[in-house]
Amino acid sequence: MVMRHERRTIKVSLLTGITDIALGLIMYFTGAADWYYEHFHIFGILGMGFIIWAIWHMYFYRKEVGLKIW
Repeated sequence: MVMRHERRTIKVSLLTGITDIALGLIMYFTGAADWYYEHFHIFGILGMGFIIWAIWHMYFYRKEVGLKIW
């Protein structure tokens, strides 16, 4: 099955949200969220989300096209 760019972007966005929520809950219950926010503020949290988005996108791109991005 050929996955178009739009489908890949929708999947990546959904999985990034789920991953962000799961990571946020883990950090909240372990107490790491307070430390992380104190040191990196909102920009660190946004940056973490962007990195997760890129990782999911690279995964689906490689799965669909077969090429490495790096």
